[in-house]
Amino acid sequence: MAREVAGRPSSSDALLLKAFALAKRAVELDQNDSTCFALLGWVELMRRSYDLALQHMRRAVEMNPNNQWNVADMEAFCFMSAKLKRR
Repeated sequence: MAREVAGRPSSSDALLLKAFALAKRAVELDQNDSTCFALLGWVELMRRSYDLALQHMRRAVEMNPNNQWNVADMEAFCFMSAKLKRR
């Protein structure tokens, strides 16, 4: 995560928490929209919750395998997760 200043979370941490809350809310509002799950997957990836991120990305592809964005997101996710895990 980003650095803290004087024990306070950085602004990027706050933005990530907000993104997480919004992505979760999107899934709650429409559990049939694969894009909501893909978005939640990206947020989980940025939070370094790799297993949850993969679960959400897979769900997005399973829900709508014809959505080329979901398939591309899954491919990008695999690349990014490998890169982030090495850090």
